[in-house]
Amino acid sequence: MIERFGLAVLALVAIVLLAYVVRWGTRGWQARLVARQRLATGQPMLLYFSGPWCVLCRQQEPALEQARRLSPVSFQLRNVDVAGEAELARRFGVLTVPTTVVIDRHGAVRAINNGLVSAQALLKQLRDC
Repeated sequence: MIERFGLAVLALVAIVLLAYVVRWGTRGWQARLVARQRLATGQPMLLYFSGPWCVLCRQQEPALEQARRLSPVSFQLRNVDVAGEAELARRFGVLTVPTTVVIDRHGAVRAINNGLVSAQALLKQLRDC
């Protein structure tokens, strides 16, 4: 009798855990789908995550402008304040600033750069978009 009760409780716990895992996975998938729908612009995009307090972010800006000037591919450059757009930063897993995310014209993430990145590296990443 006690063994059956224990098995029933174990089965119930397993079902609840399975439901939680499925729900958590579906929520993540839906968030990625929404992010892709919003960011699929038909042209490559460079998301630049920064904050007004970030000293390194100010050092990154000349490389971004140089990449914009020298790139043979037209792309959108979007500056994202991590404090003001925390949800977007969370979607891309941004934990440090500056972070740059290269997105192709279909909305797929091609590269994520944490910290400072050179204009040449950005140009190489954008070339294949």
